[in-house]
Amino acid sequence: MVEPVVVEKPEFVRSELAEMNLDRTKLLEAVVFADRERSFCTGNDIKGFPLIIGCAKAARALRDQFCGEHWVIDDTDNQPGIRHRTKPLRIIPMNMDENAGSVDQAITPRAATQKGAATKSKVRCNKTAWLPFLEMPQPVDEIQTWIFGIGPADENGYVGAEISLPLEFNGSTPTKYLRRIILNSRLEGGIAPIPSTVPVDPTETVDIQIIRK
Repeated sequence: MVEPVVVEKPEFVRSELAEMNLDRTKLLEAVVFADRERSFCTGNDIKGFPLIIGCAKAARALRDQFCGEHWVIDDTDNQPGIRHRTKPLRIIPMNMDENAGSVDQAITPRAATQKGAATKSKVRCNKTAWLPFLEMPQPVDEIQTWIFGIGPADENGYVGAEISLPLEFNGSTPTKYLRRIILNSRLEGGIAPIPSTVPVDPTETVDIQIIRK
């Protein structure tokens, strides 16, 4: 079995993401958002709901962060994600196990839940797909589907995440990856919440008099 290419060095990660009109900081903000929303679930929620809400909020975050100039909303085959306006690219979120973000080429992150026929049909298109460091093929006949994989938080709250290009699935398990772009590895200390805006201190204090009748 051919081992997948694992892109982990920050400069290479930034470069490959830029070719896809993606940004690591914004992707990590999406990870934080999805993980926070998932953390509100309790044992009283229905079985599987934390995975459902995590995936749904990851899709929402992708759209909030990237839809506009380069990306649009995509719901092909009821699989929520985003699709590039001009490049044959599509990204869908997936709940991964604790190996999400692992830099070990011998480890294959697994899906935390069963992926449906929509995902399987999409990954079949990846066997002849474009890679971000290659020239764009012409004409474009297929759309390449990448996975925005988010793992569970560990006991310290650290979350692993990656953007991956799978080739094949066996049930719920990706059995082959062509390329894995590591966004964050739990072994490297995880991620802290990334504020979308920087708090601004007030520049003027105003006293307001309140008169009771």
